[in-house]
Amino acid sequence: MNLLAEMELKNLKVGPQVYGELLQGCVYQRAFFTGQQIHAQIKEFFWEEITTGPNTQVAKNLRFDSVTLASLLSASADISNMKLGKEGHCYCIRNNLESDVVVASSIVDMYAKCERIDYAIQVFNSTIKRDVVLWNTMLAAYAELGQSGVPPNVISWNSVILGFLRSGQVSEAKDMFLQLRSLGVQPNRITWTTLFSGLAQNGFPDEAILVFPQMQEAGITPNTISLVSALSACTDMAALHYGKAFHGYVTRHNIWLSIPIGTSLVDMYAKCGIIDQANWVFDMILSKELPLYNAMICAYALHGRALEALAVLKQLEEEGIEPDNITFTSVLSACSHAGLPTMEHYGCVVNLLSRCGNFDEALRLILTMPCKPDVHILGSLLAACRDSHEIELGNYLSKHLLKLEPDNPGNYVALSNANAASGRKVPGCSWVQIGGELHVFVAGDQSHPKTRDIYTTLALLGMEMQITGYVPMFNDTEILCS
Repeated sequence: MNLLAEMELKNLKVGPQVYGELLQGCVYQRAFFTGQQIHAQIKEFFWEEITTGPNTQVAKNLRFDSVTLASLLSASADISNMKLGKEGHCYCIRNNLESDVVVASSIVDMYAKCERIDYAIQVFNSTIKRDVVLWNTMLAAYAELGQSGVPPNVISWNSVILGFLRSGQVSEAKDMFLQLRSLGVQPNRITWTTLFSGLAQNGFPDEAILVFPQMQEAGITPNTISLVSALSACTDMAALHYGKAFHGYVTRHNIWLSIPIGTSLVDMYAKCGIIDQANWVFDMILSKELPLYNAMICAYALHGRALEALAVLKQLEEEGIEPDNITFTSVLSACSHAGLPTMEHYGCVVNLLSRCGNFDEALRLILTMPCKPDVHILGSLLAACRDSHEIELGNYLSKHLLKLEPDNPGNYVALSNANAASGRKVPGCSWVQIGGELHVFVAGDQSHPKTRDIYTTLALLGMEMQITGYVPMFNDTEILCS
């Protein structure tokens, strides 16, 4: 290394052969750290070689790929050469390569090792598709800052924790949270709520519930999102004891019983088997909105109380609130438990949902009906699929229709109409062979070079049929207008 430094001082150009000898010496001496430094300088050397001069890769209009750029950016990170790294970053921007996650990870790493975490965060935030490697690179950058005595602020930590939870990486998010606290960074309400909600949404309701008292011990007051997440976790576990505790917290602290909290309480009590308590919460909220009505109707449906569900529906309509697909589905579900709805009722709702474009809800209702759907319901949905060009669902329904009534020609017509509406209909054709030549034609065809003579002959044949007393299925006008 001393010899290399001396050559650089004397402005002597170091070539590949010299670098090779130096690396070989590092191998013999087991000088790993020195070898890393030389390797980084080699990368820098080749970067200059291929980006400057008349015979370079850039001069020849040859583009670098993501692997090459990642390697060059890694070199600039190893030697903390931000000038070289910026050149690579600018090249990525000019050539639309900054969205590549491999390149983005290398850029983030380069800026972090050059002690420009603000640049690293900007690149990280501007990358739309983030994979595990990119998240780990950002995490390593924060960890490095913590070791150097410059801890990132809580907003940065929140971003990383949220990213892990959105990606389903619960263990990594929890480790990040522990590391945050070990570095002396105090989690704020957003941090706690993000962790709490993420655990509940990722299928860890028991752990989410345990985080709630820790948040209170840290002096953080829960907000509406925290309480809704807590109640959601209790609902998933059917943990009535914890649900009552959270309800008690709301009451003791005079927290306004908002629509989100009230809806969550109704849902929690209903799914924990206490329908009367769910009704009590519902009645306590004077200014009701559609989500709360839907939660109460769903609660009655869950307990098979159809008359009460219908009463809530009537109350909703009297308030001038327009029901949605969830409302109708819940009402039908409640009625089905009591044996109230008929096939006609289901057909009306399926038709209503499909005409409004809610094909997923219409199909879900058909699949969850207590009895098998008849051809009228499936035909109604198929007709709506044809009008809205829902090709895939239309084909699925057509197959079921043909299984139910294979001898019904109307089902084949419905399938044909659906294909025609989607632009995939292949018309049936006929042909006749005359003198060794095959003539193909379809209904209303006018492509034949002797079309006028053909239709004239057909008209004459029709007239002769009438003279002999045979009544044709078409008239002369139809033939001439075809």
